[in-house]
Amino acid sequence: MAIVCNPTLCPNPGPPTLPTAQCGNQLRNSSIMRLIAVHCGYNLTGLLSVNSSVVLSVISNLWNNGALDNPNTRAFVTPKLKGAGFTNEDPTELILDNCGAVKNIKGASTLELTSTAAWDLPGIFGTLGPDIIQYGEQIFWEHLQDENVGYNWLAIQCDGVIRPILDCATGAIATLNPYISMQTVEANDCLKYDEWKIKLTAKCGAKLGQPITTINDPSFPTLNEWK
Repeated sequence: MAIVCNPTLCPNPGPPTLPTAQCGNQLRNSSIMRLIAVHCGYNLTGLLSVNSSVVLSVISNLWNNGALDNPNTRAFVTPKLKGAGFTNEDPTELILDNCGAVKNIKGASTLELTSTAAWDLPGIFGTLGPDIIQYGEQIFWEHLQDENVGYNWLAIQCDGVIRPILDCATGAIATLNPYISMQTVEANDCLKYDEWKIKLTAKCGAKLGQPITTINDPSFPTLNEWK
């Protein structure tokens, strides 16, 4: 009989060391607060394998200094978002042998979030009429939708932690095209408002990777603006 792994050398599958006794429980809020989108031409996965601070340096520089007329040189940070985490679709059970061993294969993972934030941008200063006010949120979301390129995605959590969104098939930072739509929501008889939905789908599964840093990192003051 073949021995798959020497028990003395196998990784311990047991639980990690329990935390020391303390008064009260530690709480964590890892819900996604914002998303970061960077043009897929930047090899963030390669940079991440070298040094996570290099990734933050690239993103911070793109966000601050990217050319307005060249979206390929820019990083985009979304408004604050709401919604659940990833939902997994169509998992497959792969039978490995006749003795009943199976492996669960992930199907598509979908991240669907919404934004209700609205802001105005200065428009064209006409000489025959008032200044035109442009809908900033419409310009922002339609640009991400219409650019029709894959973006590398990272998530900023409510606790300030920044984590890459990884493609389960490759282990690299996921390159995904967003699907974005707008709908008008009727809260009650007195209030209607626009809601933008952003949907990211990885056909072979996606998950949040290990934390890179937090937006409180003093080495990158730009990140404080993303709180």
